[in-house]
Amino acid sequence: MTFLRYLISRSCRTAFTLRALVILSLALFGFVFGSAQSVPNQQQPRPEQKALPLNPLDKEDKAVAERLARSDRRVRDLVGEANVRLVLVQVVALKPESATESARPVRHAEVVLFQPQGEVGARALVNLASAAVEQVIRLDGSQVPMTTEDLADAFQLALRKGPV
Repeated sequence: MTFLRYLISRSCRTAFTLRALVILSLALFGFVFGSAQSVPNQQQPRPEQKALPLNPLDKEDKAVAERLARSDRRVRDLVGEANVRLVLVQVVALKPESATESARPVRHAEVVLFQPQGEVGARALVNLASAAVEQVIRLDGSQVPMTTEDLADAFQLALRKGPV
């Protein structure tokens, strides 16, 4: 019996086909399983990853920005320290002044604080990378946005008052 007749015989073809299918399925399983293990989970950010400049601020970033703004002398001179309300903390995108700055963007946060008794507010621009307040602007009471607490207080006040 020649080798060619051996390969052509029915029983050998069946055995060869089964062996080929088993080897192919094992190789495919190993490839899929190995690929799944090597791909990192995209949903969970790694702790060592730095936040990109336009990513939303997390609770820690907001707390740092608020603490830096409240502790700045210029902000304290404008709104004081007692009964100061936090109105807003949000990420801010600044236009880079040069091409070298655009190559290494920095995260900034805008913090708005309000003193209701004096009807005065302060807008602080906080550089989160250097942990410093870069700019402070005085705001009149009309320039400070209303918070949900302000709206709730106004609604309760309107309910207590009689017809106007």
